[in-house]
Amino acid sequence: MSVSVIIPALNEEGTVADVVRACLADNPLEVLVIDADSSDATASRAAAAGADVHNWRDILPEEPRPGKGES
Repeated sequence: MSVSVIIPALNEEGTVADVVRACLADNPLEVLVIDADSSDATASRAAAAGADVHNWRDILPEEPRPGKGES
């Protein structure tokens, strides 16, 4: 069975890489981080850890609400 892991994130630079690596250890099909306009290094740290990172604005057709709930 293949599993995709989706991680919503907003200003998680201190923890996102560890979360991504923990998910990758279980060999999922993919690990996606949906970044909600973080103002820190969340996106780059997630990508460096092996996640496929997308900004929520590139996914939602309408203007998202502030926070990671939309992700």
